[in-house]
Amino acid sequence: MVAARVGRVWGVFRVSQQADYDTLEGRVREVTIAGFAMYYPLALAAIAGAVVLARRDRVAAAALVAVPIGVTLIAMAIYGSTRFRFSAEPVLVLLAAVGLTAAAAWTVDRWRRDRINAGV
Repeated sequence: MVAARVGRVWGVFRVSQQADYDTLEGRVREVTIAGFAMYYPLALAAIAGAVVLARRDRVAAAALVAVPIGVTLIAMAIYGSTRFRFSAEPVLVLLAAVGLTAAAAWTVDRWRRDRINAGV
């Protein structure tokens, strides 16, 4: 039961059913599904950003990751709903920005090295 609550908050458990539940709170189902479609790439980039930040500065990473942990604990204690994730979404965006910036820097560095090695 607890795993289902956490899965619902983070959008990994019965997403279609959760979209139906969200309509009970006045949300349009199609908009909810579109939100999930945008959320998944954001979440993946946020996970990458958390890893990058943890390697650079563990204290900053711990401070940011505390918010999603708090959301998870609330879901475990009460019930799972995507609206509980709302308070963690600014942190997810920030972590995603860290991840995407690191990926862009790595790509540019790789491109420059390849050009140098090719003699261009």
